[in-house]
Amino acid sequence: MPPTFIAAAELDVFRDEDLSYAARLQAAGVPVEPHLYPGAYHAFDLFAPEAAVSAAYVHAWYGYLRRRFAARQP
Repeated sequence: MPPTFIAAAELDVFRDEDLSYAARLQAAGVPVEPHLYPGAYHAFDLFAPEAAVSAAYVHAWYGYLRRRFAARQP
């Protein structure tokens, strides 16, 4: 499995499932970068893109993508 970024919102109904999946991937040796966003709900970044928690998510996600693509070998 490829390295994986997992973002979970604290108030999302899928939070426990997301975090469990991240833990299972890690246990299987997959590099995982899990993020839990306190006070956030499902699709928080779409419903409140101006919120600080959304900015933190976007910063983490884009940073992850930059690091992963920079690490790729041609």
